[in-house]
Amino acid sequence: MNIAVASPKDKKEFSQLWKICFECDEEYFELFYNKCYPHSRTYFAIEDGKIISCATVITSNFISDKPLKGGYLYGVCTLPEYRGKGYAKAVIEYAVQESQKWGFDYIITRPANPNLFTFYRNIGFDQTLYRRKITLPLPSSTEKIYTRPLKYNNIVPIRKYFLQSNYFAWNPQYYDFLLGYLKNTNGIALEFHNNRYVIGHPDFEDKHCFNILELGHPRSSMLRFPTLYYAENIIKELYPEVEKISIYLPPSAQYKDIEGGNSEEFVVIKSNTTRFSTDSFFNFTAE
Repeated sequence: MNIAVASPKDKKEFSQLWKICFECDEEYFELFYNKCYPHSRTYFAIEDGKIISCATVITSNFISDKPLKGGYLYGVCTLPEYRGKGYAKAVIEYAVQESQKWGFDYIITRPANPNLFTFYRNIGFDQTLYRRKITLPLPSSTEKIYTRPLKYNNIVPIRKYFLQSNYFAWNPQYYDFLLGYLKNTNGIALEFHNNRYVIGHPDFEDKHCFNILELGHPRSSMLRFPTLYYAENIIKELYPEVEKISIYLPPSAQYKDIEGGNSEEFVVIKSNTTRFSTDSFFNFTAE
C-alpha cells in the first residue's frame, strides 16, 4: 500500500470513490471539489494501482485567548471490498502526522455514525465534545420576520461577534462549500433582527421536522426568546409542512433557558498539546 497526496489527475477516480462510499451525486462532489478541495489536502491509500481509501484535512482554527491552528478530518472512506483491513486507519494516521509537520495543534472530526467513536478513540482521538438535542413544537401562528441571505464571507465576523471565544472556525471557502450544501438540501442560512442568524435544513427522514444546526444570538440575551422565536417563525413560513424543530446545543450554562434534551457524543479530537473545554462550540457541519 502507498499513501499519496491527491492531485488534479485523480479527480475522476476520487469522484468514483465518493459515489460508491457516500452514494453522493455528481453535483455534491463538484461542489466539494470546486469550493473546498482547493483549500484543503486529500490523502489516498493506493493498492494495486487503484485508489481504495481517502481522507481530507480542512484547515480549522480554535478561537480562544490562545488561538490554535488545526484541521477538520472530513470525507474518510474506503471501498467496500477493502474495508476491515486497516486502510482508513493508515490514511488517517498519515494525515495526522503530516498535519503535525505543518504545526497543527489538533485534528477534530465528526464520526459518521455512533459506532465509529470507538474506532477513532482507538487511534488516539481521546477527547470528546458533546451536544444535546432538543425538540420543540413550532408556533401555531406566525409573525412576518424579514430576512436576508447569510453570505459565506460574512460568517467569519458574525460568528466571532456572537460566539466571542471558545469555538472552532474555518476559512471562508469552507463556509462557501457548506452554504452550497445547504442550498442543495433545501436548507437555509439567513440573517434577521440585529444580525441574528439561523442555519439549518429539513430533516432527511422526517418531513415534519426542521434541524437547526446553528443559531446566532447575543450572549447577553436568552436563547428561546426572542432569537429562537424569530427563527421558528421564519421556518414556519418557509416550510409549511414542518411542525417541530430540533436544535443542537452544547451543554453549557448560557443555554439554561432551554431545558431538557438528550446529550450525545458529537465530535472527537486528537491533540498532544491541548485539552479542550467540554463547552467548546463546534457546529455547522455538512451532516
